[in-house]
Amino acid sequence: MLSKLQSVPRPEAKTNFVFDLRPFGTEGEITFREPKAADLFPDGAESKAASTAFPEFKDAMLYQIMVMGRCYVIAEAEMGQMVQPWRSLGQFARDHRDLFIHLAAQFSEAFPTGSVEHLRKNVGNVSTE
Repeated sequence: MLSKLQSVPRPEAKTNFVFDLRPFGTEGEITFREPKAADLFPDGAESKAASTAFPEFKDAMLYQIMVMGRCYVIAEAEMGQMVQPWRSLGQFARDHRDLFIHLAAQFSEAFPTGSVEHLRKNVGNVSTE
């Protein structure tokens, strides 16, 4: 009965994930909020633009960049500017691969989403194995 879905309590929102840049030689921090359901399904046109801008990246990496870009909390100093977080994160990944992997791992730890395959295995539905 689908009407029962409305009675499921909402989970508590997680606190923002703040990545401190000082240990890496620059002042500041970047902040990400918890992904919403819509963030996990990036726009097709945006995904195409990302794959064109960063053709060397595999789909999984582009997906991570897109999700992180959608969850980036625009800093006060950036208000009113044309900001495309996924482009900045993609360029950062291109220029600082190891540091981006570190950032992506911490983001994934702060906001674990898993994958459909991961969820399927955890459910252990014999009919799908």
